[in-house]
Amino acid sequence: MSTIYKFQDSETVVTSTSTAGLSPSDAVIVYSTIAGRTRQSTVSSVANQSVVTSATSATTATNITCFGYTSLGSSSGPITAWLLDDPPVAGVKKEISSLSTSTSNTVSTVSATIQATDTWVGRTLYFRIPGDTVKLTARTTAIWTVDSRTSAIVCT
Repeated sequence: MSTIYKFQDSETVVTSTSTAGLSPSDAVIVYSTIAGRTRQSTVSSVANQSVVTSATSATTATNITCFGYTSLGSSSGPITAWLLDDPPVAGVKKEISSLSTSTSNTVSTVSATIQATDTWVGRTLYFRIPGDTVKLTARTTAIWTVDSRTSAIVCT
């Protein structure tokens, strides 16, 4: 069994006033929104983790994760559509890029709203040119805020 918190030289117990920072080798518990997915890691490995998924025409109409990075990798052809899971908590980050030659990829939210400004609100993102990218942050469990996007992306 390993310890979760490494005592500093002057400490004998962990209290609410313990302020020692974590070092890259300190152990931390990593939780997932999926039941039964808890594991121990270190600060440096947690900081460097990123979930990368590739959505292809084989995954059309399926959900893509609400965190990490997703590339839309469908080939050219008819509209290819995916669903973006709603965020479980505020602060979740998501980046989506259309890396294919398709000019008609769409990503719709399950029920959350996407907002860039008060006038740019919707639930579906349209990726119209290869290389289109959007970065989202969950403001709440029901609202995604657009941090940045390429100019060709439209939301309705």
